[in-house]
Amino acid sequence: MPIDELLDSAPCGYLTFDDDGVILACNATARAMLEYGAGELEGRRLEALLSPGGRIFYQTHVFPLLKLDGQIEEIYISLRTRSGAEMPVLLNAARRLRAGQLANECVIVRMHQRRRYESELLQSKRLAEEAMHAEALARAALAAERQQLAQRVEIRTADLNAANAELARAARLKDEFLATMSHELRTPLNAVLGIVEALLEQSYGPQNDDQLRALRHVGGAGRHLLEIINDILDYARIGAGQFDMTIAPVEVAPICQASLRAIGPAAEQKQIAVQLSCDPAAQQVLADPRRLKQILANLLSNAIKFTPAGGAIGIDASADRERQAVQITVWDTGIGIAPEDLPKLFRPFEQLDGRLARRFEGTGLGLALVQRMAELHGGSVSLTSAPGQGSRFTVSLPIASDWAAPRADAAGASGGAPAQPMIVLADDCEACLQLIGGQLDAAGYRVVLARDGAEALSRAREAVPALILIDTQMPGIDGLEVTRRIRADAALRGVPIVAITTQDLPGDRERILRAGADAYLVKPAHPRALLATIDAQLHQHLAAAVGE
Repeated sequence: MPIDELLDSAPCGYLTFDDDGVILACNATARAMLEYGAGELEGRRLEALLSPGGRIFYQTHVFPLLKLDGQIEEIYISLRTRSGAEMPVLLNAARRLRAGQLANECVIVRMHQRRRYESELLQSKRLAEEAMHAEALARAALAAERQQLAQRVEIRTADLNAANAELARAARLKDEFLATMSHELRTPLNAVLGIVEALLEQSYGPQNDDQLRALRHVGGAGRHLLEIINDILDYARIGAGQFDMTIAPVEVAPICQASLRAIGPAAEQKQIAVQLSCDPAAQQVLADPRRLKQILANLLSNAIKFTPAGGAIGIDASADRERQAVQITVWDTGIGIAPEDLPKLFRPFEQLDGRLARRFEGTGLGLALVQRMAELHGGSVSLTSAPGQGSRFTVSLPIASDWAAPRADAAGASGGAPAQPMIVLADDCEACLQLIGGQLDAAGYRVVLARDGAEALSRAREAVPALILIDTQMPGIDGLEVTRRIRADAALRGVPIVAITTQDLPGDRERILRAGADAYLVKPAHPRALLATIDAQLHQHLAAAVGE
């Protein structure tokens, strides 16, 4: 049975044999695999090419299966080469009728590559299993490490909370000590100054010129000392939340004129020119008149202190309609401030450097007080300055137009709506409670105050108010947690909540509203914006109630 050229060059061995096992034909690949030449395999028996074990396997399994099924597939068997070496192969065979003669066609494929592949696969499998085991161990170790880290964070957080509480306690004790000591110092100092004034007026008898001059020095030093004590007392009161203010519409021009008159003698003594420019649109601000004068007095005193003789100082007042604010700028032509020193200006008890501290007296509290008092008014302080070109301190305060108009029914005109809606105001800052509470009271609301989160919950459950106005950052239970608990309370679930925050960072709005607040404002909130927000929430709540 001839082998065609294509089959002869096939990459696998091919041979045919009859039922007696006599090889009828084979291709060149099979001869090469078995190390035989052309015509040397034909006529030989297939069993002669098998190992002893292979012959038994062929006689008992391979050939019987081939005759029974007509074909066999992937039979693993070993052949012997001419040199006697064993060669493992895979054998596929089928019984076919060729030219009227039944023959068994067989294909053989060497096994040494397959064994290598199988070994590589087994090695890869073992490595993969080891890697998976190592990954499982790493995950377990990572989970244990995370648990340990969480425990350390929890312990550290508890330590920090305890430290913060101790710091808050220390700060409170410091403020209380400063307030007490300042009061104790001011009381006898007032008596000393009163006696000096009486002696200067010669109430106890005539004084000669040297005595009068000495008394004037004593009086001047005493008044300077009293100013320092007053600054310390005011700063301590702000820190302790005991700073008293009465917010009301205040005329801007008269306050500025009075402040300039007060520092007139000091300016005249240094031959410093004094100027005032007041925009007619800047008519009224929301402020405590006494505290506003104190702000301007501090700024003007600094302007005189740091302006050489022959210079000029002044006040410019203008209206900023876009921001609904009045800008009051105290300027001077003095020594100016270097850029690297600007961050130090508003720090309490800190002056710019040792040289200035020696040249110019003071405690470094004046500007810190100005900033704190401006913030308590719902305003801010900014500064522009350059060495040798003077300074401009600008105080921005809320404009007072249309602020304190009486309110009829803030909740709408529906029957049964209360004429004075009740608002629970929760804030841990006493000054903020006084400021915002006064604004709400003047606008016609009844106000219930709460100074921490637990008290806010208690007051809300007792009063069931028309609206809750809450600071997000309070000790103990913060404002966001209070909001969540209110939303979980069936009796309070529908009460509008307006959150107030000192921060305005990316994501704050979503976080606050997600907690359950209906709206939020950033401190310092302009009174008009505050009242407009409250009005809008009350009207929405009322409309929703009517719709139900």
